[in-house]
Amino acid sequence: MGARNPEDASASIRGEPFVGWGGRVDRVRNRLPHLGAAENKQLMESVFAELADGNGQPFMSALHDDVRWTVIGTSAWSRTYEGKRAVIDQLMRPLFSQFADQYRARATRFIADEDVVVVEARGAVTTKSGKPYNQTYCYVCRLADGKVRELTEYLDTDLVNQALQTPASDQL
Repeated sequence: MGARNPEDASASIRGEPFVGWGGRVDRVRNRLPHLGAAENKQLMESVFAELADGNGQPFMSALHDDVRWTVIGTSAWSRTYEGKRAVIDQLMRPLFSQFADQYRARATRFIADEDVVVVEARGAVTTKSGKPYNQTYCYVCRLADGKVRELTEYLDTDLVNQALQTPASDQL
């Protein structure tokens, strides 16, 4: 193999992926190759295929450790959760502790453009108080390096207020 040309070397110093030797993308400084709209859409399709079967683990695994998850609207749950730990401790655990059975969400539409994937979905579960929580969602997800970095969740906050209990103040 020949020596890299100076432009390739400077890309490596800047931490950018080195593209060379036949168009192959090498990992530089532990960075993954750039994923395009098709790959990001495919990732989210696979995550939601599992969620439709009640398996939320792939969804959680797809979140970056530094994810920003914003729940829009005017409910006790509406706010921005900073980091995966906050999403788990302040959103997911308190939310799922209210469900009487297995939560499932089925995606009905995916739209991808560069690093953003929009997912329209329908969730279904019954709360422990016996109330149906059949929610409609629109998730706007920004992905980087195969992980969700930002997620904005649009949902029926009136249903949230009617069906869910307010999370404990120590969980906010």
